[in-house]
Amino acid sequence: MIANRIRNSIILSTTLTASLLAAGCDAVDAPEDFAGDQAHALRPSGGGGIVFNTLTFGHLSASEVVLGQPSPDGVVLESVEVLFDGQYAAVENLWAEQGEIHATIPGYEALHAYDLLESRWSVVVDGELYVYTITEIFGDAGLYRYNFVDIDTYGREEGIPACGHQIGGNGPGNEYTAVVIENLTADPTNGTVSYNSTPGSMFIACETGGVGKAVTWGYAPYDKEVSMNDFQAAVRMVRDDLCGDGGSWTQQGTPIFLLDKPAINWNDSGVIEAVWTPDGAACLGDHTRTGIDYANVTCNGQPLNPCLADGWDYFSLDGSFSMSRLP
Repeated sequence: MIANRIRNSIILSTTLTASLLAAGCDAVDAPEDFAGDQAHALRPSGGGGIVFNTLTFGHLSASEVVLGQPSPDGVVLESVEVLFDGQYAAVENLWAEQGEIHATIPGYEALHAYDLLESRWSVVVDGELYVYTITEIFGDAGLYRYNFVDIDTYGREEGIPACGHQIGGNGPGNEYTAVVIENLTADPTNGTVSYNSTPGSMFIACETGGVGKAVTWGYAPYDKEVSMNDFQAAVRMVRDDLCGDGGSWTQQGTPIFLLDKPAINWNDSGVIEAVWTPDGAACLGDHTRTGIDYANVTCNGQPLNPCLADGWDYFSLDGSFSMSRLP
């Protein structure tokens, strides 16, 4: 039986919807929506700037999980059960490949993606057990989205999503979705991302955080066109981590246009915000937004280089991967 306890909810919610509507901004979110000249992305809704991730298991912020092992966040994924032939069966092995969750149960071939629908994930946090269920799965190869919901612990019919709410979502029902990245480690203290070699390690990244949003914008680190350095630059761009130190200089829901070297996204509307590298911004535009004047931005006590006029080959700058532009 699940022990009684009080849950300290730290699920983060949208705060800028009203200001976006006042500015006449749409809530376009998914990479496929970049096609038109006026299409734009939205930086995700986090809290106090844009955080790395908004996933919570129990009362603890989390990201990485490994079946049967404690994670760096202090979470233990004790067991996973899948609904198979009308009954729940314990998963023997659990891993991810290119954003797709895979599992095996004894005596059967591997299960994957939609086979995990209604699976139950038992998570131990500070000695307390929480049970999450994947209630919905969206997408296909290369970009699956999962809804993790705590529906067993408190008996609430609507459940408690593990992810924070995102502005607009990606359609009805998936405003709380997460993507999964294999063998990824992220350090929120300095904003770095890197591979790890732990078998079965997966990073559950809510789309309301910088890591998850970078994936849904098209920059998944398992994509053959995107290196880990490219992904690092994309996460910096999503979070507006100008100094490359883990800080976020923007507000939630700020609309931007995107360009990048492999042309995953290419929209040169608006004015230059910044050119992005794994270490932060290589240069800054002079457009003021959300109350921040870039002329006053300093990193380690030094101003950043200004971006020159349009027409300059910004992607010739050392380490540059992408550019963000403002409407």
